[in-house]
Amino acid sequence: MVALVGRLVAQRSFSSAVALLGLVALLVARATRSLAAPADVEALRVELAAPAACPAEPSLLARVQRHTARVREARPDELARVLALTIAPRGDGFVGELRLVEPGDELERTIPGATCEEVLAAAALIAALTIDPRASATPAPPAEPIDAGAA
Repeated sequence: MVALVGRLVAQRSFSSAVALLGLVALLVARATRSLAAPADVEALRVELAAPAACPAEPSLLARVQRHTARVREARPDELARVLALTIAPRGDGFVGELRLVEPGDELERTIPGATCEEVLAAAALIAALTIDPRASATPAPPAEPIDAGAA
């Protein structure tokens, strides 16, 4: 490529060399933008039924989002995948019944856990990996709150 541009410049075909360099720059910029562009973000509606003893924070949606950035909360009127989780005490622990539903497809899993926290963590990971196969198995740490008095 460099040799071709050098020959065009040597032949005083500056306009051809500039046009070729412009084309290369355009292709590189387009390829870079494609690689850097985030994948589509999917709308998710979360339905959770759990005993009062289960932690309410972080929310199940926030837990999924700690594994993948490809999920956002669905608007009330929006067609979206549904993540439904029902948690109940069972024996010495808890069990979660997970359903991920989208048009034409449904995933169901039973998730046992020693604690409600374990069931919530497993459900968030399963949902994140189902939506985004490249999701992180290790959740990102929660965002630090911003101190309004600092700065």
